[in-house]
Amino acid sequence: AVRGTRARVLVNDRVDVETKSAFLHGVYHLTDQFSVTAGARYSDGEKIYSFDHPGLLQIPTPFPATSSNVDWLVGAAFKFTDDLMLYTRVATGTRPPGVFARPVTINQLSAFDAEKLTSYEVGFKSTMLNNRLRTNIGYYYSDYSDRLSGNNGFECLGEAAPKTRRLTAAECPPGGSVTWGGYTTTPAKLQGVELEVTAEPIDDLLVNLNGGYNDYESEVETVGAPGYLFSGNLVQPRTNMSAGAQYRIRFVAGNLTPRIDWQYQSKQTFSGTATRTAPLPADIIGSTGVFNARITYDSTDGKWSSNLAITNLSDKFYRYAQFNGSGFATTGVIAPPRQYLLSVRRNFGGG
Repeated sequence: AVRGTRARVLVNDRVDVETKSAFLHGVYHLTDQFSVTAGARYSDGEKIYSFDHPGLLQIPTPFPATSSNVDWLVGAAFKFTDDLMLYTRVATGTRPPGVFARPVTINQLSAFDAEKLTSYEVGFKSTMLNNRLRTNIGYYYSDYSDRLSGNNGFECLGEAAPKTRRLTAAECPPGGSVTWGGYTTTPAKLQGVELEVTAEPIDDLLVNLNGGYNDYESEVETVGAPGYLFSGNLVQPRTNMSAGAQYRIRFVAGNLTPRIDWQYQSKQTFSGTATRTAPLPADIIGSTGVFNARITYDSTDGKWSSNLAITNLSDKFYRYAQFNGSGFATTGVIAPPRQYLLSVRRNFGGG
């Protein structure tokens, strides 16, 4: 007889994080119509990562990632009327550095740099038709001097320390290789438009529409290099939209409000070789539109309320994310099927 044994893997990783920050923000009204905004933020942080997987890989020396940054914002707004405003702003932003926490060998525990950008935005905000129509539209442009990108490669086992990450295993001298993941920062641009519309064409009828379109462009021009994006690959869906409508029905015992919503997302890609090749059909998740519905009841005295919600009304089967980077299999996340939620609330306070 053969008795099976269960291996127990201990993970004693530890992360110590310390952050300090201070910020200042002010608005000055030059006239009743024109105002300017300025602000600054100082942040200081330290992250210390200790990697300890007994029996697999132990790295005795903790690895730190530290940062100290000052970000700023300036903006202006002009009111043509009480119902129409033009605004603009410029700001910098920073995402703190970190530590690559999935090393295969002792040489691979390392820090990666902070992500940094300068963003520009201009837009209109308006209210019209006696507050029955509200519209916001904006254009944004984000200039990444440093954007995090995957830096997957190989460590050459036959190479003396300090090791150098190679893009392909074929670049290694005799002795074999192991995978070496990580992150680096590369320049990129992101621009797009956003739209928000809320309308009440008649009493008790409310309609809303939200939409956004973005275009991402990597500034890395070498095929296969970290940060390069081969034609056809997307870092995120280009278009997101949602729309909804509800109508409140008034009667003696309270209000009954049915509502329907629609959410749309354009296609996504999840290629494990996005820096070198166009996505395969299996790497693409097509565009998806999903309906949700809800009906709400509120009693006249405010003591009772109930809500019946139905998500994924048409019971659509679709994926909304997947992972192809293991080299062994493709895994995906399936959206939940049609679901029902009923809630009832009783308020025992004053009516």
